[in-house]
Amino acid sequence: MRAESFSFRPAPLRAQVTYRLEPGLLHGPHGTLELSNVTRAALVDHVIRGQRMRRLDLYTGKRVVHIGLNRDASLPVTDSDRAAHHALCRALATHLAENTPDLPVAIGETGGARWAMFAIGASSLLFSLGILIAAAVSGISGDRMAAAALPMLMLAGLGVLLIQGNAPWKKQPTLPATLLPAMIDALDPPTND
Repeated sequence: MRAESFSFRPAPLRAQVTYRLEPGLLHGPHGTLELSNVTRAALVDHVIRGQRMRRLDLYTGKRVVHIGLNRDASLPVTDSDRAAHHALCRALATHLAENTPDLPVAIGETGGARWAMFAIGASSLLFSLGILIAAAVSGISGDRMAAAALPMLMLAGLGVLLIQGNAPWKKQPTLPATLLPAMIDALDPPTND
């Protein structure tokens, strides 16, 4: 492995960051990380309201290094920031796959963020059901009830999806580090320009 540098803007209003990947080391805004100390990783990819949030989290004991990109989801894979972030994540994935093939890689949010997503889902479901019950009990007209039903059912559906995907009692999906490079490539397939 030769030393490589990767520079990108992680978000539209953020300054450009530069990471330098050397054999066994990652230098970046977080300082220096010895990759041999990574005990687990997580790959997160969300699209919310047209914004893509993609992150590779590297855990070493109590320390977490987040390598994230928050940009417009419609940006092409050839966008310089998106391409540089992808290249960095791919290079890290390759390093982890070669040096720690059994390293567990969680898919999706972990820890407190997973609990927060679950809580948002539960709140959405309870709020939507509460509004529908209150509307039914208050005796509002059928027209007004019908107008309120669709948005509340959509909110309830969102709640169910968030609860289903982030239920803390369910085992989080993981894969070995050997599959991480292919997973990252699948998120940004090459274009045939």
